[in-house]
Amino acid sequence: MSSKSSIDSQEIVKDHYVLFFEADNTYDVLKKSKCVELDQEKQTVKIYYPRQRAYFKGKICYEGTEEKCEKKCKKLIKRQAEEASSTEDDFNFTQAKVDKVTKLVKDSQTLYEKEMDKFRNLESSQKRPREISPFRGFETIESEPNVVSEPNDFNNHSEIKKLKKDIESLRVEMNNNFNSLKEMISSLQKKTNDPEYPSELWHGEKELLSVGAPNIQKYVSNLMDILYTDEEMSKSYVIEGASTSKKEPLDLERLHKIRDAVFIKYRVPNHKKNEFYEIVKARACRKCLDTAKEFKKKNAN
Repeated sequence: MSSKSSIDSQEIVKDHYVLFFEADNTYDVLKKSKCVELDQEKQTVKIYYPRQRAYFKGKICYEGTEEKCEKKCKKLIKRQAEEASSTEDDFNFTQAKVDKVTKLVKDSQTLYEKEMDKFRNLESSQKRPREISPFRGFETIESEPNVVSEPNDFNNHSEIKKLKKDIESLRVEMNNNFNSLKEMISSLQKKTNDPEYPSELWHGEKELLSVGAPNIQKYVSNLMDILYTDEEMSKSYVIEGASTSKKEPLDLERLHKIRDAVFIKYRVPNHKKNEFYEIVKARACRKCLDTAKEFKKKNAN
């Protein structure tokens, strides 16, 4: 009986949290014992990171055993990747809109030309040559008798009026589509030709701006996998200036290359660059810590 109750108590021990850190838009699993300043109303805690000598606030997303929290964390990260959209996606969406409007302009133009051909044919069919009475010869006709229009003439006249109306509507639609297309192309050209945001950024043989990612944090991680080896990241940390850390400082020249790639890819304005660089550094720190954990697990096995 006592053994069963001890097993049950072990199963329901919820000694871990899944936390969301808004500062770098990431999730992590941490022991409750490492968390301080629990705010029950806001469901937040603070965690001290010795390397950065600072507390970071995390929002509690889930609590449970370490195993369950790890599973929940993976699900949240996966959902975040699916829901997030990068600027690259927005750019592709804009390009798709341009293609769609271009097709509309071409289709409208084709339809306009067809309607105009129809109109010309109807108009020429209306101009029938006048028959001269053989009794009157070639003398000038002084007055025309009132002629009752044939039903066919009336139908043609109605059709011409309708065609004129349709052609005018098409002309307005074509102009509107063409103006929209000009605005979109102009907007795209400004983005592409802006000297502050070049279209390419190379590191060796790798073009960094073409690397895809659902969000900035994932983009930084992907670039770190390209610019650094796992061994480098496991032994290093982001250190700027004097430090007592036992870890090696992460090569800042390559980190600045990642920073520049983020500024260009996400069109970061000048007044936001410091804020975004902090996000890059925070994500780089987390990437180094995660890589170090993986190395420890591999060595333990």
